[in-house]
Amino acid sequence: NPDLYKKTSLGYLPKDWSVIKLGDLLAPVYSNFRSGPFGSALLKSELVEEGIPFLGIDNIKTEKFDNNYKRFVSEKKFNELRKYSVRERDVIITIMGTVGRAAVVPQNTGKALSSKHLWTMTFDESYIIPELVCWQLNYAPWVKSWFRKETQGGIMDAIQSKTLKSLLLPVPGKEEQKNIFERYSMITKKIHSEEYNLQKLLDQKKGLMHDLLTGKIFVLSKLETREITHV
Repeated sequence: NPDLYKKTSLGYLPKDWSVIKLGDLLAPVYSNFRSGPFGSALLKSELVEEGIPFLGIDNIKTEKFDNNYKRFVSEKKFNELRKYSVRERDVIITIMGTVGRAAVVPQNTGKALSSKHLWTMTFDESYIIPELVCWQLNYAPWVKSWFRKETQGGIMDAIQSKTLKSLLLPVPGKEEQKNIFERYSMITKKIHSEEYNLQKLLDQKKGLMHDLLTGKIFVLSKLETREITHV
């Protein structure tokens, strides 16, 4: 029914949805949009073998926060750089290397420090569920086209703060956000389950081929099989 939709800068959307700049969805908290530390604020020589994780682009996969930490800072250094710390439920997007990958920081992550290769954002959850921002950053065509439009020469080697903050996002009502979140999460879990089952089958196939091709499993010919059957 066309009466249920309205024309927006992002195309036709349901009438009760809003189009809001990403920057206007940030939580009213200190350092809600951050990247860094930069320059001499944290030297490579100040990294330690154990301590509080110092995140990099390798910790942010598409839709997945990878807690296989490789870099750490001391408690003292973390306290000096606390304004770059990561909060649970933050959305982090890579701005260097593989640009534009986003993930949500899981609950119970504990202390961690962001880096200059990432934008870390704290959203007001009374307005939007962080996962809905994350999914759009990863997959939405309007996000990709905005990044291309804002990048000179068409090559995106970094995402500027003004580009990200001025990004327009469709925002459904809270009840519909919950429904979208539940439906998407259910499908994602099913995909992960099927991927796990596929990997198990591939591993079984690999093991079987090894056993067959090394003679560890004796395979009867069709003739031998018929002879055994008729005995």
